[in-house]
Amino acid sequence: LRKKHSLDVNKNKLIKEILETESRKLHDLSISKNQKRDYITSRRDIYERAVKNGFLAIMGGAGTGKTEAIVNLVKLFSSTGIKPIIVLTPTGKSALIIEDRLRDRGLSGECYVATIHRFLYSYYFEKFGRFKRSEFAKLINLIDRTMNDIRWFNEFQRYISRHKGLKFNLKVIIIDEASMVDELLLALLFSVINVDALEHLVIVGDYNQLPPIGLGKPFVDIVNYLKEHNYKHIVLLDTPIRFSLNSGIWAFSQVFASAGKIVINPDIYVDDTFKIEYFESEEDLKSKLKEIFQSVLGEKRRGSRELLDMLNKIMGLGYLSEPRLERIQILTPTRYG
Repeated sequence: LRKKHSLDVNKNKLIKEILETESRKLHDLSISKNQKRDYITSRRDIYERAVKNGFLAIMGGAGTGKTEAIVNLVKLFSSTGIKPIIVLTPTGKSALIIEDRLRDRGLSGECYVATIHRFLYSYYFEKFGRFKRSEFAKLINLIDRTMNDIRWFNEFQRYISRHKGLKFNLKVIIIDEASMVDELLLALLFSVINVDALEHLVIVGDYNQLPPIGLGKPFVDIVNYLKEHNYKHIVLLDTPIRFSLNSGIWAFSQVFASAGKIVINPDIYVDDTFKIEYFESEEDLKSKLKEIFQSVLGEKRRGSRELLDMLNKIMGLGYLSEPRLERIQILTPTRYG
């Protein structure tokens, strides 16, 4: 939080170019002028605060442009010579999405993208390969033991302290889906980072997302601390770009994520962006799912194909050389109260 950096002419120019590119992308979207204005304002806050501060927390729900912000931050930092950069996520799916977006923009060689677990277990050999095998084996053994029993954490820290060469000198760390990272995993990660060498840490997540499976909820705790102490190290992305603010899906998501609000009749939110299907039995559910899958596949007639076969075709499993795993996303939201 105490680290500050200058916003020089070159960085200002790059931010302006990034914002102009983002503005052009908004032209074809069916969103209001106010949405576009608010969106660009929040983007400027992200890039300027990320460059000027050592720490930044970016909060936002689905469709607010968090991944696009990560890609642009990689461009901003790499173009100004602030390297090495690493982008970490708790899940393989989000790592794949970021890698694809970086590749599309010609930025895949500018940073390393991995899950936090892969970083902890294999990044040493993948990127450096300069450590003794015995040191690496001991490190992996301690990570394993700590993951299974937090009482090993102090031993892990002592080992890292005795072998300071095992710490990484990174300039930029960006953590996506940070709201899913628990305290133990975060502690293990920063135990192997030379914090003195780190210039920029950016954590990105959804404050209203389900808490981590493991210990604590560090993302929420960090955001609450920053709010309580009036730090200017938070940017809230509350303007959707996938759909209009008046769309049913956005209105319903906001009610679902808000404390004290009750959904009495969800059907009032149904429109061309949001659909609700009801079922009364397992067979009824299967029938509804078949209708949905047939719609996705563009099949007009109701066939006798199994649900699993239809799902495999949607994902490309057994039909394409490379599966389309990004076409399926399972969401399990929660409400307050």
